[in-house]
Amino acid sequence: MAPTIGPLFRLLSAALLDKCQSGSVILQPRTLKALTLCIRIFVLLVMLSPQLAAQKIGSPSESDWMSFEGISEQEVAGDIDGAVESLKSMIADSDSHPQIVSTAREYLSYLCVENNRPQEAVDQLAILLSDATDPFNQYDFLHERSRAYSMLGNSALAEADRLAAAELLKSFSDVDEGEAVSIPYLFQLLIKQGFHKISPNGIESTSGKFLISGFLAFGLWLLIVPYNLWMGNRQRIEGEGTWKRLWCVSSGMALIQSLPLQFMVLFCAFSTPESDIESLIFVAIITFVLVLFWCGLYLLPPTRFVGVSEGLPKVEDSGFCKRLDVMSKKLGIQTPVARIIPSAGGTMALQGFAGGLPHPSLTISDGILMRLSEEETDAIVAHELGHIANYSLWFFPIVVSVSWTSGVIAALWFGVWASLLIGCAMQTGVSRIVSRYFEYNSDRKAAGIVGYVATVTALDKIHITNIVGNTGWASFFAYSMATHPSHEERLSALANAAPVTDRPEVTWSEKTAKRRRMGSRVAFFIWLSIMVCSIVLPAFDIWVFLRLVMLCGVVFTPSFLIQKAIRKDVKADLKRRQVQTKTKSNWVVYSVVFMVATLIFSMMSLAGADFITDHGSDQAWLILLFPLGIATFLFVWMVWKNSRSPEKKIRLAIHQKRWQDALALGEENLKKIKGNTALRHDLILARWMAGEEEAAIAAMAQLREDVPSFKHPWLMEGMMHLERGEYQTALDLVNEVKDDLEGDVSPHGIAARCYRFLDQLEQMEEEANAIENIIAEIAGVPAFRCAVAIDRGESELARSLWEQADRLAPGDIYIYLLKAELEFRFGSQDEGQQYLTTAKGLIDATPFAFLGAELRYVEALANDDASAEK
Repeated sequence: MAPTIGPLFRLLSAALLDKCQSGSVILQPRTLKALTLCIRIFVLLVMLSPQLAAQKIGSPSESDWMSFEGISEQEVAGDIDGAVESLKSMIADSDSHPQIVSTAREYLSYLCVENNRPQEAVDQLAILLSDATDPFNQYDFLHERSRAYSMLGNSALAEADRLAAAELLKSFSDVDEGEAVSIPYLFQLLIKQGFHKISPNGIESTSGKFLISGFLAFGLWLLIVPYNLWMGNRQRIEGEGTWKRLWCVSSGMALIQSLPLQFMVLFCAFSTPESDIESLIFVAIITFVLVLFWCGLYLLPPTRFVGVSEGLPKVEDSGFCKRLDVMSKKLGIQTPVARIIPSAGGTMALQGFAGGLPHPSLTISDGILMRLSEEETDAIVAHELGHIANYSLWFFPIVVSVSWTSGVIAALWFGVWASLLIGCAMQTGVSRIVSRYFEYNSDRKAAGIVGYVATVTALDKIHITNIVGNTGWASFFAYSMATHPSHEERLSALANAAPVTDRPEVTWSEKTAKRRRMGSRVAFFIWLSIMVCSIVLPAFDIWVFLRLVMLCGVVFTPSFLIQKAIRKDVKADLKRRQVQTKTKSNWVVYSVVFMVATLIFSMMSLAGADFITDHGSDQAWLILLFPLGIATFLFVWMVWKNSRSPEKKIRLAIHQKRWQDALALGEENLKKIKGNTALRHDLILARWMAGEEEAAIAAMAQLREDVPSFKHPWLMEGMMHLERGEYQTALDLVNEVKDDLEGDVSPHGIAARCYRFLDQLEQMEEEANAIENIIAEIAGVPAFRCAVAIDRGESELARSLWEQADRLAPGDIYIYLLKAELEFRFGSQDEGQQYLTTAKGLIDATPFAFLGAELRYVEALANDDASAEK
């Protein structure tokens, strides 16, 4: 056997077959054989590359090694007999190099075992065992012969070979020169050498094993704490916390993050020498990286600008800050810093977040402050404060760590992929249970401070504006598996807990609430049943495939259902805004990185044994520094590249309404952003907001011509013309793309607004009907019908339609303008002025609202009424 090609065959080819049989991977036989052939060809190329393996004197020629490629092709084609005869001819050829003969024998034994020829396999393996000198080869040959004896029905000899192979594990302290090793083996070697150095004669007592495991766990903890300090320092600054708290939080989080590796070290301490812990180490390393990253997110600010160090602006409203202080004291927590998320689009979002463990802070969107009443705002804020008070910010990372550690435990019995899926499925189910509990708890805390009526009203408005719909089968199943309860479940739970004096009016369906609660319980029992079945199912044949299918269902079904449950108008808007850029795709970079990493790990397998032989196995950790250094270099390079990217700076300037700064950055980096169509579109909007209307319209028209597949510029240019009072031009632009944007309500909405100013109310009604045919539960339908009713003088109908629109889109600017117009025409002038003032404030705070035409119209009504009163 060649000193490098044989072990690498075993690592990549035989190991793949073993994992497939153990349940880690499920592939069709033909696919599996094709993949095995690809692996062998790749290994041959690696071995023959002068950069990876120097040619040795007396080694077989390249043509000798390449002869195995033809045999592999015979195997894949199903000509097993032909492949066997070819290998026997190579063995019988007296001119064949000894390494070629040894490789042919091993390949032949492999084919015989896999194709039900156990006696021939036993004969070849006996010769291989007589010639083998290193324990790695002996272990592999004994293991294969044990399988062959089992196929022959000779259980005694099979058990004898298995025990002999287990005994060989005890001598695996060094590797012979030229033998390739796997990366998990290096970790296994490090751990065992570490225990041996601490106690050369072995650790016999249980207390001693716990002591040594604790010492190694302490070392892991020391390595993680600096990472957490780095991650959490931004929140310490933005949350106005102290270094002392950051140290305490980083230390506690490090214990949580190191749990997968702590279990691995503990198991290694108590495992016997013959224990196969390579899969466990592999899973532990992967899960540790995932847990380290995932839990590290809880150290960051709850919301932040991406790519810049600048924090969100603080809430300056003194009245809000006083109420925040009062609510915090009632909940027994320190008053957090409150920051505001400024709107970056035409609609103000209704969102609130609490987070940042180094010193928890609160972030709320400007829609919470401006679209809700004072009591409703306090209810949402109190809910977020409740998450700080009930320590849910600590329970969430604990759930992540414990769930993934269960995958490490599963690696003792299952393959790598099955173990990882078990960890992911555990997190999916347990996080759902824990999160729903804390959501209900935070709701009750908010209601206890602000009141049940105000809390129910606020949650009702938040859910109505959620991008996930609240009707249909997809919504039902999505909320059954989601981390947050559904609209009806939350409101019903609060109503049932409310005292008689503060009981809210039931505006939802209790029947629907009961049905959704039942769906949530059924989803929980299904998840629990799948997890139990995944553990108890046999680890062979169809049951392995069934286990993987069930676990994949648990992991991916919630995300799939949430995607299906997203409102149609939101989906259409996202689809319309998507555009292909001409910049280099990230997948190209990632593919190159993956290929380089694969090549590096192959080199390490080839070079690892020689290094251990020359320097001793106690210095194997030096080999691991190489991929760590490469990973560090790639990470630093990506951070450096992102820091130099102008896109994030431009988008930040737009988000902060620094229009001139955004335009200046765009001009400075014109070549870099030339192929970025989306950024080019946003810069045109910034030019419009900077007052350069003619230039913006011309640039948008040019963008339409340059990228005709990108339909969003048609609508935006139409909005610009509508803003300038050029209604027919806007209507013509929108009508050009209506057929291309089938299922999108935006073209119909813009057209309806144009038709009103053109005094074509029948066409406006038709557009409202078209919107209703696409999605019935949307505020645009009653809002446009309300406008028609106002123009026709039907005040009662208009008021009824306005209430429907306000319920579906609370605090929407267009609906506020309609209310102001309604009051100026048929009601109280003072109330109309109040709504007009509110609408003006919302327009000033919301970029790209494009409601100037309606605002001027209502202002004219207000001025006419004021003149009439005089």
